[in-house]
Amino acid sequence: MVEPLITIIRDDYLESATTSEVSDAVIERLLNKHRGYIHDLQIIAEDYYFDNASKVYKIGYSYLMNVVLTDGSGAVIASTNYTLDVFNGIVTFITGYTIPDTVYITFNYFDFFETVADLWTYLAAKSRFLGQSQLGDEKLAQDKSSREYCISKAWEFRQSKNIQMER
Repeated sequence: MVEPLITIIRDDYLESATTSEVSDAVIERLLNKHRGYIHDLQIIAEDYYFDNASKVYKIGYSYLMNVVLTDGSGAVIASTNYTLDVFNGIVTFITGYTIPDTVYITFNYFDFFETVADLWTYLAAKSRFLGQSQLGDEKLAQDKSSREYCISKAWEFRQSKNIQMER
């Protein structure tokens, strides 16, 4: 089974790149370059009215993989009992499931946009054309096979990092 985060990257950020253009293993390898790990983080429900009726749990981290939920005694909560939004970091328990008093989560999180920028750089290295291509007198639209296009996409997704910006 392909992790949902890999599918999101491929479909939404790499313009539906095929597995021959960039494989799942390459995506996972570049995700692991910018990886963090959290073990047994306690999460609590979003009880806006303090009535313990909310089934939504905000994790506080985004871009997740390898998520495991456990209860207070350490028993794993089956993935059929909840839905997980890996992009936004939200767990929603299904209706009819009795939520334990305490819920812990273990997961990996990633620098998502740095990974997407690295993937566009990878596609630029595999590209076949440099600059504008044309067939006869017709200029072809630039896509993933153009090095210039891939490099511009890499710069679009690469975010500025500076120690002066941190407080």
